Amino acid sequence: MALVNLLNCIDSSKYEVDLLLIQNGYDYESDLPEYVNCIKVNLDEAQGPFGASVIKNVRNRNWDCVNYRIVNLLAQKTSLKLFRFLSLGSRLKSRYDAVIAFRPGICADIALYRTVSDLKICWWHHGEINVGIPLNILNEQLSKFDKIVAVSNGVKAMLYEALPDLASKIVVIHNIIDIDRIRYKSNDYVSYQKNNHSDKCYEIVTVSRLSKEKNVDRAVEVADILRRRGVQFRWHIVGDGDCQDEIVQQIKQHSLESYIFLAGKQVNPYPWIKNADLMVHLSTIESFGLVILEAMALGVPCVAVESIGSRELINKHNGILTKNDSEIIADNILFAIKNGDEMKNFVNNADCELNRFSSENIAQSFNKIVND
Repeated sequence: MALVNLLNCIDSSKYEVDLLLIQNGYDYESDLPEYVNCIKVNLDEAQGPFGASVIKNVRNRNWDCVNYRIVNLLAQKTSLKLFRFLSLGSRLKSRYDAVIAFRPGICADIALYRTVSDLKICWWHHGEINVGIPLNILNEQLSKFDKIVAVSNGVKAMLYEALPDLASKIVVIHNIIDIDRIRYKSNDYVSYQKNNHSDKCYEIVTVSRLSKEKNVDRAVEVADILRRRGVQFRWHIVGDGDCQDEIVQQIKQHSLESYIFLAGKQVNPYPWIKNADLMVHLSTIESFGLVILEAMALGVPCVAVESIGSRELINKHNGILTKNDSEIIADNILFAIKNGDEMKNFVNNADCELNRFSSENIAQSFNKIVND
């Protein structure tokens, strides 16, 4: 979503943009501006052992994946420059004014070796330095870029510490919060009826990928504590991921089926946020925390576990930061329930934070790094 917001805010009269997508499941394709030339090369089926992957994709005539596995193997064994032989579609231009890799790894390799440009930039969205790439290889890869964009000051500090040789290349460009779009899309449908089974039922929402680092399974422990304290609530969890089955089992083990509801993946999660009384953000590894700003934009106060991203967005005037401890999280949720006036003050104070990440401000930063 961060990339979609960025593409929607820059001036289409100044830029022609080719967007290369190498994974399936383009949930936000309908939100892309019309001026963007979208090039799809699905490499999802290229995973697995080399031999089995090549045989499977030859049988399925998925030549992009076959080409990728062969070129990737040769590049790793000999020279990464062999990535220039990747067949990524004839619509790629022979030369660009600027090439941006929106994450390290394969995207960065494609940007470095498959495209020609005088300016190459790599974005860093991760809340930790461990992205499955050895540090020495990561350092070597990123050193070939002209600029490295960190999406928060916390990420910049992390990169400074882990990759000090690259300090002069690191700049901060925050993610964008498109307030008008979020508020418009929040009216698309009614996600759930508030106070369906109790006039005192408190609606909580968490929007997150269900993976280990997102810490969503802690919601089960917190919900169990709230129930034992006599709180009437419903906790809606929007998202899917590898930990979904595990979370379902935990909900059953604690008999919380009437308290926690898994909404699954929602392309438009904004109605779910809008109808909530409180957003609870549980991720411990977060580079920015865009969903926190989305909740602010929709007038929903937030309790967030401390992370690089949440510490940059939440202060004592606009939300609640909490330790990653189930009892403490439950205490803070109970505080939010009992102190409605203070929660309203948090919402009223959010405008200052939202303005920092407006499309106008971020577009100015983007133009500067590209034009310089």
